[in-house]
Amino acid sequence: MQKTFWTESINFKNLKVPRFMSAPIDGFLDSPMRQLIRIYSPNELLFGQMRHVASVANAKITDEFNIQKIEHPICFQISANSTNFVEAAIEKILEQDFEMINLNSGCPARKIIDAGSGAALMANIPLLKELIKILVTKVNGKIPVTIKIRAGYNEKNGLDVAKISEDLGVDGIIIHPRLKSQGFTGELDFDIVRKIKQAIKIPVIFSGNIIDAQTVIKTYELTGVDGFMIGRAFYGEPWKIKQILCTLTNEPFEVSENEKLDIAIKHLKLNSKYYGLHHGFNAVKKHLPFYVREIHDAAKIRNSLVLAQSEQEIENILNNLKK
Repeated sequence: MQKTFWTESINFKNLKVPRFMSAPIDGFLDSPMRQLIRIYSPNELLFGQMRHVASVANAKITDEFNIQKIEHPICFQISANSTNFVEAAIEKILEQDFEMINLNSGCPARKIIDAGSGAALMANIPLLKELIKILVTKVNGKIPVTIKIRAGYNEKNGLDVAKISEDLGVDGIIIHPRLKSQGFTGELDFDIVRKIKQAIKIPVIFSGNIIDAQTVIKTYELTGVDGFMIGRAFYGEPWKIKQILCTLTNEPFEVSENEKLDIAIKHLKLNSKYYGLHHGFNAVKKHLPFYVREIHDAAKIRNSLVLAQSEQEIENILNNLKK
């Protein structure tokens, strides 16, 4: 494998982006986190958090419309359990200059499945077809339309869904190769991804347990996919894509403990600016333990961060850890 492969671009119709991108993890990979990722990865495609078409169509504004210029290129991900509200949601999304729209047909969360959205669509192919048709027709080539799928719901029909999606005009497939019942654990089915890659011409992106250069290389060797989606590996490490790329291309990369602490402080301030002081202060507490997990007495430090009563107290704790 030539190291230039890793720095080449993927073409989603009229959109050219790097091979690595962020996942849409609700509550974690939000606007403040995306802004931190941009410090290290200025050009990669980032994903907004999944939003149901009804909330998009009916809301005057959603968090995912409050996008900073630095976050582009960015993809808006929708969920749906009927054809209602889809066209109205698409109209609003197109007005906001997102670079891509993605239909989530892979989320295994209980409340999403019970509503008939996410991975439940893989067990409802007639509805899935109708949703794709509306998406492709309404978007009308203005931006790429992609779909996120699983290996299947109760049975592995991911290959059939990928073929159907391509035939209906979808511009790319993102696959997490586990069944709905497996959630985010259990064995990844690399074989179904390889079959999908061989069967279709549009880009195929792998999602699932991509945490470092070694998992990237293994995944590529087993599947031949075009790109890679990074999710939980970003927790406390917004530099993750750059770190992976530097390893793959034999370039030096290091983040000092002091830099990690500075980024944690920046995360704290971005959260307060984006969500407001009170909500931002409380919301950032789930992120902070990841930044200090490799520091001596990490458990004690995590406890003090969680119990902190003000933004200034958190900032003082983090600054006092610097060497």
